[in-house]
Formats: sequence, C-alpha cells, structure tokens
Amino acid sequence: MIESQRPAKSALPVLTVGPVDPVTREPRGPVAAANLDPPFPTLSLVTPPQQRASAHLGDTLVVQGHKLDGTNVAVRLTGSRLAQPIELPITAGSTATRLETTIPNQPATLPAGLYSLAVLVQRPGDTFRRTTNELTLALAPQIATALPASFARDGNGDATITLAVRPDVQPTQRVALILGDLEVTAQPKTNQTDTVSFVIRAAAPGTYLVRLRVDGVDSEVVNRAATPPEFFNHRVTVT
Repeated sequence: MIESQRPAKSALPVLTVGPVDPVTREPRGPVAAANLDPPFPTLSLVTPPQQRASAHLGDTLVVQGHKLDGTNVAVRLTGSRLAQPIELPITAGSTATRLETTIPNQPATLPAGLYSLAVLVQRPGDTFRRTTNELTLALAPQIATALPASFARDGNGDATITLAVRPDVQPTQRVALILGDLEVTAQPKTNQTDTVSFVIRAAAPGTYLVRLRVDGVDSEVVNRAATPPEFFNHRVTVT
C-alpha cells in the first residue's frame, strides 16, 4: 500500500541553481531578498494629474514602481485602436521608483478609450530591455464646446445636441452622451471626426449635467482637486 510496485521516474541531477556569472562562469545560486520588493522591474501605480481617474491628451503622468532605473527607459502604450504600440520618452530626474512621461497632444492619432501602460528598461548588467507588468490607463474624451450651452427643440419636441470633442472620434467607436440620467447614442458616422451629434427624442425642457462616453470611458464631470469635490459646470439646457 505504501511502496507502489509500479515503475517510477527518476529526475536527472541538477547542474546549476540560478544563472551563471558572466565573469567567473560559476553559478550564482538562488537570490534572496531581505524585503518584499520584487527583484525585477515592476509597476505599482500610474497617476494622472489633478487627482483625476482618467488622463487627457497632453497630460503628464506619474508612474511608480520598483527597479525602474537603467538605460533606454521608455513608457509603452498599447491600445486596441492603435496600429502598433507607441513608446513615450520619460522626463529628466526619474528614479528607480518614480518616473514621469507626457501623453502626446495628438487628437487625430490617440483616440479615447482604454490603454495598457508598461515601462521598458535596460537594467545595469543587462544587454536587453526588460518589460514591466502592464497597468490600465483610461484616456478620457473631452467636450471641446464651451459649456454651459443651450439647445432648442424642434417642432416635434426633439432636440439635436452637436458637440465638438477631443480626441477625434473614429467611425467604429461607441459614443454616447449622458444627459442627466439619460444615455443617448450618437448619430451614425462614416469618417473620423471631431464633432458628434445626438438627437433627444421628445426632450423634456430643463438643465442637465452632461458627460461624453467613448468606448466605455466618460469625460470628467467631477473636480476631484476641489475640497470637497464638486461638479464641473458641464451643463446643457434644453429649451
């Protein structure tokens, strides 16, 4: 019952434990760490400015992590609507635990939505660039039309709200306007555009707080830098 009579497999002896030192050609053995910091480049947090939950075009991001010092350091953005990942340079003064980078102000090529952010770094002693884990970054749309604004209903009681937006909206992106607690889908579009229209059927007159939603990411409507937080005056009046 204890000692099986079935044939068993015996593993081969271990030749080395850990990588071989390039100078001495001797095995380095296991690496023990005296703390809980990871032994390789790792990201822990990415923070947009003004305590916002989402980033805007042109924002400077603060990226925090461990072992981010080295050479050839860059921030990589990956998105489903990008033809290929883009690399962003870091600003001077970065450290092993903190660096900054700026999102390009390119409304035609960086659509709103969700992105993955990682750091590429060549650590001391390495001959290649390592890639950290990825963190999610939301790039929020912005309403470029001056708000508050007013829109009149037509003879059928419908109101058409046309707004300038940034970044540009691509034809296949999902776009909606949150008017108070009402979600209205944008009118169909066939080309990339910086203007979108929404038709509110049988619109009730009144003043509404508005948010633009593109690919699941909402425009900022709360000023979190204020104490206490308050709503921006992003309002539309239907007359």
